[in-house]
Amino acid sequence: GGLTLTSGKNGFGGFSGLVLGGNCDDLLAVSDSGNWLTAKLRYDAGRLAGVDDAEMQPILDANGQRQRDKAWVDAETLTPLGIGRVGIAFERHVRFGSYDVGKDGLAARFKAIPHPKSIDEGPENGEVEAFGALPGGYIAIGERQYDEEGNIRAWGWKGWQTTLFLLKRYGEYNVTDLVVTPKGDVLTLERRFSETSLPGFAIRRFSTAAIAPGNVIEPELLLEASAPLYVIDNMEGMALCSRDGETR
Repeated sequence: GGLTLTSGKNGFGGFSGLVLGGNCDDLLAVSDSGNWLTAKLRYDAGRLAGVDDAEMQPILDANGQRQRDKAWVDAETLTPLGIGRVGIAFERHVRFGSYDVGKDGLAARFKAIPHPKSIDEGPENGEVEAFGALPGGYIAIGERQYDEEGNIRAWGWKGWQTTLFLLKRYGEYNVTDLVVTPKGDVLTLERRFSETSLPGFAIRRFSTAAIAPGNVIEPELLLEASAPLYVIDNMEGMALCSRDGETR
C-alpha cells in the first residue's frame, strides 16, 4: 500500500532518503532541506494504514548546530551503517557523514566519513544521490555523473583505497538511491523525468562481486513502471526491512 503525507509544519517535504527498522514500522527519513523525520508506520491486515508519532528535527553539524545555508543541508540519501548508526550523503558541498542516532537520537552530530574526492567533481546538485555500506567500506553512485559513453560513474572505497567503476545507464533514468541486500546485491532506485517521456521509475540489481576498477556493469532490470498507469512521485528513497517473514 501507499500513503500520502501532509503537514503544516514549516520545512516539511523534500524527503530524499529513508531507513526502516523494527518490524518495518520504525521510519527514519531525511530531507533535502536538512531535517530528520521519525514516525511509526501503522499496518492493517499487513498493509500500510497510517503514520503515528511523527517528529521532525534539524540535522546537526559536527558542532551540534543547524546549518542554515541550503547548499550545506542538501541531504540526498540515508543508509544504515550498523547498530544505531546511519549515514547521510550531501550534495552541493559534498560530504558523507555518520550519525549515532541509536545513542543520541535526533541530536546526533555529524562525523565525517572520508570519501573519494572525484565524487565532488560532478555537476552542481548532481554529484551523488545513492550511498550504502559494504563490508568494511562504502559504495556511492553519481546522479548526473557520466563518462564519454554515457555510463554512470560509481565508487567503492575502503579508507582511501578507491575502486571507480561504471553502470550502464538504462534509457533516460537517473539513479536516486540504492540498498545493499544481505546476499551482497545492490538494488538501484531510478527515476525518469524528461520532456520527451512520461514520468517513470525502475529498480535494477547487480552483484557487489562485479565491482572492479573500470568495470562497466549492466544491472538486471527487476521492475519498471510509468505514469499514467502508476502513481509516480519524486522516487528519491528506498529501504529494505523484514515483516511477517518476508523482506520488503
